[in-house]
Amino acid sequence: MIDLTNMIHSGIIKAQKDYISWSEMGIGHSAEYLIVANIAQIIANEKYINNIQYIYVEYSIKELAEIDELKDNSRLRYGRCDICIEDDKGYVIIEVKNTLTSKGKKYDSIILDIERIEIFLKNNYSIKQSYICFLNANYINDKVDSEENRKDIINKLHTRLSEFKKDITSKFKNLKFTFKEKDFIEKNLEDSTNVDAKKIWGWQSIVVKIQLKDI
Repeated sequence: MIDLTNMIHSGIIKAQKDYISWSEMGIGHSAEYLIVANIAQIIANEKYINNIQYIYVEYSIKELAEIDELKDNSRLRYGRCDICIEDDKGYVIIEVKNTLTSKGKKYDSIILDIERIEIFLKNNYSIKQSYICFLNANYINDKVDSEENRKDIINKLHTRLSEFKKDITSKFKNLKFTFKEKDFIEKNLEDSTNVDAKKIWGWQSIVVKIQLKDI
């Protein structure tokens, strides 16, 4: 299976920039399915070039488990993966989140997705790699020095991402995580209706390829 990292990034970035142009708010305030649809469309545009046979959206986890003969695992009886890619080598799962954290809970939904992916990868049958992708967004108060603005917000984003990397690599010792992130700055994003608000918003598009470690 080809590396899908750059295509996933393109889908996230297009969804985020489109939503900013529509609402002047980041997609963290909207729905994940906008990102899902954009990623699926971008992969579809290059489907034949990359020998991809099928692209599924909201594919049944139970059906994937049955393909891999994992019928008795209760963790795989319910739910759907956001995107499933199939080629002649097998399947790839892509899970999408519009924020790094959800409802104040520290990465809970991402952890649950990784736990499910780990079950498939350990089975070592049709799923050899998978992806988790999400947005990491934050803000700082605007300063006169634009370069200082950029350094401060990028540092804030990278600190949060570093904590996430440390947490999941310590939790999932059998998995190999390959991170790729892209940084963006938006002046006064999400505060355009408040003339007194002077904030710099930053966000990252983050794609994490997940594979089983070589032993």
